Amino acid sequence: TEKNTGKVRVMIGRRVLRRACVDLSVNSAGERGALGIALHPRFRKTHHLYVFYTNAQPLQNRVTKFTVRRNRCTRPRHIVRNLDASASGYHNGGQLEFAGGKLFVGTGEAHNPLWAQSTSSRLGKVLRYRANGGIPSNNPFSGPQGRSPVWSYGHRNLFGLAHQPGTKRLYATENGPSCDDELNHIRRGRNYGWGPGYSCGSAGVGSRPKAPLFRWSSIVVPTDAAWYAGRMTRLSGSLYVGDFG
Repeated sequence: TEKNTGKVRVMIGRRVLRRACVDLSVNSAGERGALGIALHPRFRKTHHLYVFYTNAQPLQNRVTKFTVRRNRCTRPRHIVRNLDASASGYHNGGQLEFAGGKLFVGTGEAHNPLWAQSTSSRLGKVLRYRANGGIPSNNPFSGPQGRSPVWSYGHRNLFGLAHQPGTKRLYATENGPSCDDELNHIRRGRNYGWGPGYSCGSAGVGSRPKAPLFRWSSIVVPTDAAWYAGRMTRLSGSLYVGDFG
């Protein structure tokens, strides 16, 4: 993705094709824009590609599924829509990751810590969907009142999602306030502690908050995370995290 243009570009080797797969109409102010991208685990069969982006009009964050044919993104279907992007140009989240055949979506809390602790809101969450956009019946906050996409909560602003190859283990990088950038192991139904009254160095607020797997006490602004499994054996089997700071 190109964050500010909204273009999804195709690379063949080191060559970028002149024509974009799709040119999305995005609002790119602040941290808005084309933010996340993922391929279906069986892409060679389904040809499905998923993009998280801030739609310009109406102004909202969305996840749209495309079918890729001849390097063109066709048949758009909005599988997640109406995520608030108007309250703030920041804390949009925007990460997509498949694990265990399900699509996980990382959202920010739109600069409102209250939303992070509310399990009825999709903001400040890791959401879990089927590949077709349906909500699995075994999500932790589903019930007689209906199915909820919320998988975990208490998140401030997720900048990365990655799963360990060959497992369903999901990890997220998260940006803290003036402290406590984090790496978290994302588990079903857990509260990761961000919300009103958060205190630096603590596990967080709310019901049974979970302390991070790793914490940077000083700000580094962790970005996307990725597991490497490949020929460079000294590097293989490790999780790598970029940082902006």
